[in-house]
Amino acid sequence: MITADYCGAGTSYTAQGTEVHWMDLAETVGPSVPPAGTLLEAYWTENGAVCLDTPRLVSRTEVELECDLPTCDEIDPEEHPIVWTTYVP
Repeated sequence: MITADYCGAGTSYTAQGTEVHWMDLAETVGPSVPPAGTLLEAYWTENGAVCLDTPRLVSRTEVELECDLPTCDEIDPEEHPIVWTTYVP
């Protein structure tokens, strides 16, 4: 999640100093609601990203060259053990 390795193949789609906001499902880390003006980036399980809406530094098309992740509105959080949600400004 921190390195934006959306596909789980070791490719980082971020850079040092890139702003990202996150919160955990239990609402013990981060805000209980997304920060104002941010866009949903991804939902993450302990095994990596299960969906991707807005990548940090590249287009979604660039990520799709490496892997095919659904958008987050296609994911039912009840069916995935989502631990983290990330947002980009």
